Amino acid sequence: MCIIIHKPKSGILPDWIIENSVRKNPHGMGWIDLETKEVWQSDDLETIKGMLKDPKPFIAHCRYATIGGITFENIHPFRFNFKSGNGGWLFQNGTVGGFGDDRSDSANMADMIPRIRKSYLREFLESFDSRFLIYWDSGKTSRYGKWIQQDGVFYSKKNVLDRESKRVWKWSNNRNEKQYRSHLFSQV
Repeated sequence: MCIIIHKPKSGILPDWIIENSVRKNPHGMGWIDLETKEVWQSDDLETIKGMLKDPKPFIAHCRYATIGGITFENIHPFRFNFKSGNGGWLFQNGTVGGFGDDRSDSANMADMIPRIRKSYLREFLESFDSRFLIYWDSGKTSRYGKWIQQDGVFYSKKNVLDRESKRVWKWSNNRNEKQYRSHLFSQV
């Protein structure tokens, strides 16, 4: 599953976290520059690595497609608007069963948000076994679910924080089981 990285202050992510994030989640990245409020999406892995090296505050989502196709349209974040015209951008890490089709479950969740009273939004989003982040038009950020904080940066899961090994699940059709491989990172 994906990774959301919320870096609310200037600083540089370690190269090994960037490498883990992109290698484990290769299906595109969405990015919001928290200084300019610009929203970017890319499916080019080298561009994504470069954006994750930006020292400015940002929110990034590297996608591993679980629900919905590997398409540019399924790259996070997803825009939503309330009747007032105000809204925000939704990022999700995890899956919500029954919300996916050709579009990702996250895209469909963004369609649901305007139907939920804002006072019930936290309860609604935290009822799922996922982590969500909303970047509001006001410039505020709301995180929902369990997050990991390390060195002032918030991560939606910890598997990109493993400095010493690469873990890759490979499906073996011959034995109908998952095989685990581990390789040491070379420090750059």
